[in-house]
Amino acid sequence: MIDNIFSKISKIIESKIGPIRFDEYEQYLGAVKYHLSSADASVLSASNRLRSTNWSPNVRGTMVILDDIKPQLVVSDGDTAIREVCSAIDTFLCFTNFVLKLNIPKERVSWKKPGDRDGTVKRSLKENGIIGLHDAIDAIYTSIGYSLLVSYRNWVTHRGCPYVVFPNNSATMVILPQKIRDISDSSEKEKLIENYLLTEWPNEIIVECWPFCPPVALRYSARIDGVEKDIILPGGIHIGKGASVDLGDVSIIDGALTDDHATYTNKNKIQIEKGRKQVGGEELAIYSVTDYLSSIRNLVHTVDRVLNRVLDDALCKAYLTRNGLSIDNPK
Repeated sequence: MIDNIFSKISKIIESKIGPIRFDEYEQYLGAVKYHLSSADASVLSASNRLRSTNWSPNVRGTMVILDDIKPQLVVSDGDTAIREVCSAIDTFLCFTNFVLKLNIPKERVSWKKPGDRDGTVKRSLKENGIIGLHDAIDAIYTSIGYSLLVSYRNWVTHRGCPYVVFPNNSATMVILPQKIRDISDSSEKEKLIENYLLTEWPNEIIVECWPFCPPVALRYSARIDGVEKDIILPGGIHIGKGASVDLGDVSIIDGALTDDHATYTNKNKIQIEKGRKQVGGEELAIYSVTDYLSSIRNLVHTVDRVLNRVLDDALCKAYLTRNGLSIDNPK
């Protein structure tokens, strides 16, 4: 996905400018790719931090000891993902400035200035009548997704840091639930322990950080025991006939993270945090690590899709129109 980012505009640009200038084009594009790929890699790395592949039970079989868990790296990777995806959006403005020859000095490229004044790129697009691209970019900067990302980035960069809290205050010692302790068959018990460490134990780990997880329209848990026929649960979850499943904390969003703040929050009013806590003079949210990671993943993937689809299309149209070329036949 990252390798093909802005494939439409790249195909047009490659046929229109010489090799030296195309090298420069790829340098601007490379900055966007770098930050976006770093964000994607950090999301994957954060998720993998809690997947223990090296554990051993105690003699009585009441707990296991994890040898390969590094809890602080979960939030460290999360912080990196948020910083990098914000940088991908910011460097897209430099990319736009170069492609459209807006001639704004790179160090002055901006979308918004203090006091809600227009930044240099925003003003230039309006002055040059490049309204389609202007509106597409503005929709990102006014979206709830960007608002949540930037507020967290500013907090963790300048004012605080996230904290990871483990059950029993231990990142390496996991007390097993009674239903697993009672299993006598060693092979079956091993499978249950592995499944518990992968699916249930992470929900007991807490992250305290700046409030950034998007609210949802619906959140529910369900236990399904051998349904008589296929059913569809809220959110489009399909349960086949005869299936038995446990669903915990399913979250349903009405709309998209690209909606503006007011539109989104009017339809999504349920906060997924477990509470609030005063830390270092600020009120932090308390999340399960599962919700923390899921929110970062959704926010990063939303930016990924917008850059690859919406802004690639909008930049193509702006470039062709600005250079007097046909959208249907850009030759």
